[in-house]
Amino acid sequence: FMAADMVVTRSDNSMPPSATPEEIHGIMRTTFALSQDRPVRVAFGDVAALPAVAAGAEAIGTGWDLRQRICAYQDFEEREADAGSGGGWYQRPTLNGLMGGLSNGEHDILVSESAELARQLTPGTIGPKPEQAFRHHAGVLTGIVDELNTLSGLARVDSLRSRYLDAKTHWPEVKRITGTKIGSDRWIKPFLEGIDLFRASEGWI
Repeated sequence: FMAADMVVTRSDNSMPPSATPEEIHGIMRTTFALSQDRPVRVAFGDVAALPAVAAGAEAIGTGWDLRQRICAYQDFEEREADAGSGGGWYQRPTLNGLMGGLSNGEHDILVSESAELARQLTPGTIGPKPEQAFRHHAGVLTGIVDELNTLSGLARVDSLRSRYLDAKTHWPEVKRITGTKIGSDRWIKPFLEGIDLFRASEGWI
């Protein structure tokens, strides 16, 4: 069988994506069905596609440009000749223990005010240059995907679910320290609720 490549198209390129529990449930159900007899990959998937990996996808797409992480209609519109490429390094660090990211400034505050918590939330050191932030981001995603690919069925889904539940407990303190406006309501809530819808539909609850 040929591999199945999937893409979720969006009306905007906000990060984290404006996902809904129903969307996450749908992509998990689709992935689970397709993965029974073929490899499944999610292009432009990035962090939002991790639930698809939990449901059976083998890989997700990411990149150094935001347009490689989200497939938004506006990024494929025709541009004026002198408008430039519109691309550039997406520099926000991704923290493994938050299942999401902070701005450079917010991450600097976290490291300054609570170095131990910062070390707990992400492995290794996030360098100051954009390329270093991307390599760290790719490493975080690779670690999660590789771990999920060693599991199957309910264990695979519950492994990611546990990551979201653990991350949810850290977000209030991170928001208090850094002042970030985006927290678990965007990075965690729709994905966790979508996973629970999938677990219920499969009779795993």
